[in-house]
Amino acid sequence: MLNVSDFEAMCITMKALDKSFAFYNAGSKAGSSQPHKHIQVIPLTNIPGQQIPIDERVKDAMTRAE
Repeated sequence: MLNVSDFEAMCITMKALDKSFAFYNAGSKAGSSQPHKHIQVIPLTNIPGQQIPIDERVKDAMTRAE
């Protein structure tokens, strides 16, 4: 389960980068080989065209939040 500290850590990491995308995963259902939470932060500068391959609804929510 995620908590406030998890989101604080994610925000600190993302603020250190110009633009990025982040998500947490944990356990085998999330594709993780470890039982504890993992944050994944991807700098958008590493993605060709800075396009994130995610659902359009998530992209819309991200745009509204900016």
